[in-house]
Amino acid sequence: MGSIAKIGFFSSKHLLQTALVSNPQCIASITNYPMPKNYKDIIIPEKNKLRMLEKVPQYPPGIRPPKCGKRLMDIRGPELVHNKLLHDQYGVIALTGGYIRFGHLEMIRNVINKKMDVKNMFAVWRIDAPWKPITKKGQGKSMGGGKGSINHYVTPVKAGRVIFEVGEIGRAHV
Repeated sequence: MGSIAKIGFFSSKHLLQTALVSNPQCIASITNYPMPKNYKDIIIPEKNKLRMLEKVPQYPPGIRPPKCGKRLMDIRGPELVHNKLLHDQYGVIALTGGYIRFGHLEMIRNVINKKMDVKNMFAVWRIDAPWKPITKKGQGKSMGGGKGSINHYVTPVKAGRVIFEVGEIGRAHV
C-alpha cells in the first residue's frame, strides 16, 4: 500500500486547494514568485508575440539537405546552458528530453499569441527552429536500398531546457 502525501496548491493570497495524493512520486507544483516593484529593468521587445518558426531549414541553392543519424546525445541528460529564465517571470521548461515537431511549436505559438495581452505582455522563443532531419522509408519497401528520404524536421530538447518565456509589466496578481 502506497503512502499518503499531502500537497497544497498556493496562490500569493490564500490557500486554494489541499489534496490527498496516493502516489507521491508524481507531484506537480506551482511556484509563485513575487512581482517586481520596479519595472524599469523590464524591456518589452518591439515584436512582443511569438514569431513563426520555419518548418524546413533553408539551405543555399545547389546544396542537398544532409541526412542525420540518431544522435541521442542531443536529448539525453540534463540541459546545462539554457535552463534559467532570462526575464525571471514565467516560462515552460521541458521535464524530459525528446523531439519537438513543427506542429507542436505552431500549436504553442497560436495558443500563446491568442491568449496574450499585447499591451502589457511579451513572449520569447528560447529554442531553435526545427533543424534535425528525421528520415523514413516508404510503406511496403523491403529491407536495404540505403537510408530513407527526409520525412520531417525536429528540434531536440534536453530535460530542463526552457522552451519559451512569457513576461508582463505592471499587472497585479490576485
